[in-house]
Amino acid sequence: MKKKVLISYLDFSSFVKKDVSLLSDDFNIDTYHFNCNKKSKLPFALIQQFLFLIWNLSKYNVLITQFAGYHSFLPALFGKIFGKKTIIIVGGTDAVSYPSINYGFFYKKPIKFFIILSYRFTSLIAPKHESLIFFLDTYYGIDYPHQGIKYFLPALKTPFKVIYNGYDQKKWSFNGTKRKNHFITVCGGWEFEFQKTLKGIDLIIGIAEKFPNSTFEVIGIPDNSKLDNLPANFIRTPYVKNEELSEKLGMAEFYLQLSISEGFPNALCEAMLCRCIPIVSNVAAMPYIVENCGFILKNRNLQLLEILIKQALKSNKEELGLKSRDRICMNFPEFKRKKELIEVVNILSI
Repeated sequence: MKKKVLISYLDFSSFVKKDVSLLSDDFNIDTYHFNCNKKSKLPFALIQQFLFLIWNLSKYNVLITQFAGYHSFLPALFGKIFGKKTIIIVGGTDAVSYPSINYGFFYKKPIKFFIILSYRFTSLIAPKHESLIFFLDTYYGIDYPHQGIKYFLPALKTPFKVIYNGYDQKKWSFNGTKRKNHFITVCGGWEFEFQKTLKGIDLIIGIAEKFPNSTFEVIGIPDNSKLDNLPANFIRTPYVKNEELSEKLGMAEFYLQLSISEGFPNALCEAMLCRCIPIVSNVAAMPYIVENCGFILKNRNLQLLEILIKQALKSNKEELGLKSRDRICMNFPEFKRKKELIEVVNILSI
């Protein structure tokens, strides 16, 4: 009989969908949606989750929570009390604190205390990259000198197991014609005020003015978003369906990811599979992801970015595009994440 696993989440994002799919062949998977899109709903959502766990906890061998937050506290606590093994998959926001832009769960109260207790009570913490455990921030340099769970919780005794994201190279591919000197970025979450700065969209707007013969497109900007005085070569595109995204990404020669904070960004890796040359900030997993096939912005500085863009435009684009795809295919295949997730669940459920 297959072991039974519960996966709890806030949003049924591509991260969650993928892991549910990867584990479904080997385990009986149930999902739990912690439905709390407004703070006023939080007490009700916690009570609802509490009752669900009271009635259903005995069914499950392992409880997995996608990212730490309010919704990870009760599964971790119940696991600790009743001897059930629990895993928290760490994505990024749940490992950092950037007070200057009001971003990161280690900055925000009271969620900070929920994630601290979650990390202490859970059986295993599974970040998507080592930088989410501890990271020296030399890119932004305005807030804390370091980031990561162990920086904010140095005495934490919970074990870690890093499991990188994995990608389907067949799904993410592009064999059409590239649009010359076209740069692209995917950026959702425009309901948050910090998003423009966090994702480096302000830098992209600034650099577009300096390269009028290139085009800079950002996917995910709603029509009602407040962006004024945009350069003529800056293209704002609303939401694109996931199944159409490979075609959209593939037409670009370059992919920009100039974030202040990231975990292991899906869109970057998917764009690289579509032969986009990556240009990234020196943050978290990104320098490792683009190793030997892209360009790294060492500091959050427009003049340094201008130099980097000039280098990118003069590069052997065809060669770097192919190297970018190979980098993801060879190092971050989907089957590898699946194998490691299955191993972890099996070990914990013995």
